[in-house]
Amino acid sequence: MLEYYYQFFAGMYHFRQKELILALNFYRNAEKQLDSFECDDLEKAEFYFKVSEVYYHMKQTFFSMNYASRAYNIYKKYDTYGERRVQCQFILAGNRRDQMLPEKALPSLNQALSESTRLDSPHLIGSSHLNLGICYNQLEELEKATDHLQKALEVYREVNHSFLPKAFFNLAHVRAKQAELVTAHDLYFEGKEYAEKICNSYDLAKLEMLKGLYLIHDLDLVRDSFKFFKENGLYADAEDYGIIAAEILETEEKIRDACDFYRIACDARKQIQRSGYVNES
Repeated sequence: MLEYYYQFFAGMYHFRQKELILALNFYRNAEKQLDSFECDDLEKAEFYFKVSEVYYHMKQTFFSMNYASRAYNIYKKYDTYGERRVQCQFILAGNRRDQMLPEKALPSLNQALSESTRLDSPHLIGSSHLNLGICYNQLEELEKATDHLQKALEVYREVNHSFLPKAFFNLAHVRAKQAELVTAHDLYFEGKEYAEKICNSYDLAKLEMLKGLYLIHDLDLVRDSFKFFKENGLYADAEDYGIIAAEILETEEKIRDACDFYRIACDARKQIQRSGYVNES
């Protein structure tokens, strides 16, 4: 039991540090101990939920959905675990987006928003709007994306939530896509200020990437962000934003630079696939 808790908490620590591979290694060691001592369903649900988070961030879609579903099926038996049910919906919806099926993510996210409102939980309401905004951004329904992201930002401001930099980044990204560059710059600046205040190097890297791509056209700044992604095993981010960067550069007829970022995205996808093969062994 002590070995399980050591491995489990170490996994949570490294996940918070965005050291995903290390986190997964600790979680896999913890899982080996999970059936060696008596624990209730809720203990198992908490483990399944935490593992589903790591797999989601590593873009191991089917592993993530499997663990999130197992956790959700336990949590739905207990009325007092509404928050975890909502968080499971976020993960399931995020995996649908990764499958390029954002329209199938919307029902889960609308359900999450309804349950969050019923629970009267500001941070869950904010996260529901945030995820809906990200989903509509992927669907290129930018007005709806802006509406939800603005609501998320307002809620997070009220409760001073740690997801504020994430909301700033996503809203700035949508506004930049809408060619609202002055607004995007203001959001970037506020997001950077808050990310630095709470030492959030992950969202800071994404904000700097956004600045380099849309605001000052500095590819060295963009490449520094991708270096951060690579060093921390954030291959899903490297793939997604690599394609976004390449498409922007292609429209600007910077073909050589576009090819570099397409290559980064392809290399990241290979790493994601390799980690999947390792997990199956």
